[in-house]
Amino acid sequence: GGMGMGGKGGKDSYGKGGAGGDSQAHSNIFVGNLSESTTKEELEAAFGEHGEVKSCSVMNKSGRTFGFVKLGSVVAASAAVKKMATNPQGWMVKFANNDAVSSGGKAGYKGDGKGFMGGKGGDPMQKVDHSNVFVSGLPAGTTEERLMAVFGPHGKIKSCHISTKAGAEEGESTYGLVEFLTVPEAESAAKALDGQAGWSVKMANNDARSGGWDATLPHSNVFVGNLAEDIDKDMLNKIFSQHGTVLSCVLHDNKPGEGEGEEGEEGEEGEEEEEHFTPVDLDAACMLLGGVTFVMFLFQLVNINDDDVRRYAWKVVSNTISIFMAVLFFQGNNQMLEMKAKVWGWSPAVMVLVEFIHCSIYVISMFAMVGYVTGVWEENVDLGKMEWVYADAMLCNFDEVVLEQNVRAVQSGVMDATKSVALDEQYGLEIAVVKKAVEHDKRWRQNKAWSTLLAHMGGFAAISAGGAMQHLEMFKKNPLLAFLPVVITTIVLLVLFQMTGILRAKLKEDAKRTGRPGRRAIMVHEIISEAENDILALAISFNLIQVARFAIEGQLPNIEGLQEPAIPVALNRVFLMFGCSLAFVGLSIGMAGVRSRLVESAEKEKEAAHAKSDPGAAHHGAVHGEAKEGEEDEEDETMAERLADMIMNAFAMCSAWCTLVGAREVWMLSGMQNTLEVTSIDGRILLAIMLSIGSFVVVYYLDKVDDAMRESPGAVNKSGEKAISSIVGAISVLVGFTWENSFDGAVAAVASLNSAHPQFTKFILGIVVFSGLVIPWRRFILKRALQLEDLKMARDKALLIKSKQEVLSAHAQAGTGRGDTRPLLGGPQQR
Repeated sequence: GGMGMGGKGGKDSYGKGGAGGDSQAHSNIFVGNLSESTTKEELEAAFGEHGEVKSCSVMNKSGRTFGFVKLGSVVAASAAVKKMATNPQGWMVKFANNDAVSSGGKAGYKGDGKGFMGGKGGDPMQKVDHSNVFVSGLPAGTTEERLMAVFGPHGKIKSCHISTKAGAEEGESTYGLVEFLTVPEAESAAKALDGQAGWSVKMANNDARSGGWDATLPHSNVFVGNLAEDIDKDMLNKIFSQHGTVLSCVLHDNKPGEGEGEEGEEGEEGEEEEEHFTPVDLDAACMLLGGVTFVMFLFQLVNINDDDVRRYAWKVVSNTISIFMAVLFFQGNNQMLEMKAKVWGWSPAVMVLVEFIHCSIYVISMFAMVGYVTGVWEENVDLGKMEWVYADAMLCNFDEVVLEQNVRAVQSGVMDATKSVALDEQYGLEIAVVKKAVEHDKRWRQNKAWSTLLAHMGGFAAISAGGAMQHLEMFKKNPLLAFLPVVITTIVLLVLFQMTGILRAKLKEDAKRTGRPGRRAIMVHEIISEAENDILALAISFNLIQVARFAIEGQLPNIEGLQEPAIPVALNRVFLMFGCSLAFVGLSIGMAGVRSRLVESAEKEKEAAHAKSDPGAAHHGAVHGEAKEGEEDEEDETMAERLADMIMNAFAMCSAWCTLVGAREVWMLSGMQNTLEVTSIDGRILLAIMLSIGSFVVVYYLDKVDDAMRESPGAVNKSGEKAISSIVGAISVLVGFTWENSFDGAVAAVASLNSAHPQFTKFILGIVVFSGLVIPWRRFILKRALQLEDLKMARDKALLIKSKQEVLSAHAQAGTGRGDTRPLLGGPQQR
């Protein structure tokens, strides 16, 4: 058998290569699915074990990296192909379509020797059915404009392409393809220009219009000859399906006496008639069907008949999109920064300092943005002002302000009601309305949006700083030393957060000193504290997993979490990664319990202090949940509570990182790697879909655990709820990064179109995508996630008041009550 791309060549059959005389008996090996970082030396080392390496080259075309290795003998090449058919790197190893680096191949251009694509050479004026002209021997630096100027006088040119190919024996060679409008024009140009200026000009071996000359080299079409008469198509399909997915299979019965070249050409023509869909068609079809199915699954999930699952689902979706936007924007900035650093000659140690400054810029920007949106520097707007808004989520004006004169409660004179209906003047319908602090809620959502995005950017900058420090010579020697940058990064961030804490405390003091309620200062404190916790958790978790992988795999991954050079995947390491994931989940739950005990202890001390100062007021306030206007509902969390919160979130995110690494390694160990590489865009998308579905299944069962915990005592319930919330946040990080990895590949592919400035193109694309997504995300997705969080908080508060009312009633019935019979939910009737 051979590659089914034509038969023996000649003057009348200079077609796509196939048998080509002795062209099958060569030692040139094609190696596909290489990582972008694979070097020529690594390829030589891998194949040197199987025989003498005559030549070796690594190329990258259209985002795909592949190579050619020529061994000293056909026997050695056959043994290498057989032994490396399955390899831990996931490389695709097979015989090349032709012996492209042999002298015979070059002679084929002139007509004596083996053809360039496998058939025997013909003369430059061979008869073909296309107008594509191949030009070799071009001097380095030849441009497409130069080629068009030379060939332009011979006819109208449809397209022109210049390419450079690296060869171990010859150095770099430059060649080109020129496509004319008609075949006679192409033949005239080939005849007139062949040999001019040392150029070799001939009719191309094929019409490469569909993908360029390079795209015809690596393909998956297999020619099988000398079949028995009883072999049918189904049997052939079954035999080859053991080695991979068979896209198409054609069986031809040739007439006696036909030459091998004719047989190959007929096989190819039959293949073209049978195969109606190209790989691009299959990709588009899978994307369409899979995309629609996944969107409908997601639509079902965010509208499921369970408020808790809906809340978790919206949280995951919101965090996923925010992580994608933040990473895309950060990577664009960081790549421009790294590009300038190379130009200015900064050392790795200086880059660590620059990355910490980069992180500080995001933290300072976050504080400034939250302060500006909140209005801490201007008190012109009353955040506590209550206004009537539409409460029907089906309306497009949902949550918009309603004129008071249209509200029935106002018309009836019940001015302190919080719920009522308003008349729709256009249709005459009654619409539910509620009274709420509109300006406060609006600014809260805006602050959550910007703090979330800037916190994620700051977290990624801290990851980059810690990762750059880990790769300094003094730290990358062993896992113990690599752990020190994790500690240093944590200390730097805590110092930075302490500085913002001083500013937040000053805002509170200014509010108290001027007699203001301090709502803005409280909002800034809560928003910034939560965002800083996320920054620290992101930085600790990723760099800590880098250390764990260093200890498990024996090699420190690069800053992006990839092993360079690639190391074989082992099953025991996969089990260790998933074991670490489960261990970090347990640690996160344990820290949630520690935090709950700290909070419970603080609450008891607070109640004891209040009872000592005013026993009656303390009891009444504790039962009724009353607080004076403008006072904080609870004291600021202590440093111990905040550290426990950060560590709990960090452990949960460590679990997410371990799961992501383990999932990638499972993919590489499975047979899927041979069909679809995990680093390809298709592979990234499929992995993201599978992890997303798995994550939502986990979220569903976490909700069941949460429901069961509601029957537990208060402290256990609080710790379990906090742990589940932390795990869901980590799951959102996992899903967010898998999808970000997919989008990052897509952006890189688009940026490669501008090969001269790919970093700048990616930077601009990041800004464009960020600008297009941030507004709908903030207005619709984040808004819904926050509304569901508010609903949960309202229900929890109502349950707390209900439980305390039951306790008070029980005390009263037992004769131990304090005689306080006032209703817990007193006040006017709400309409």
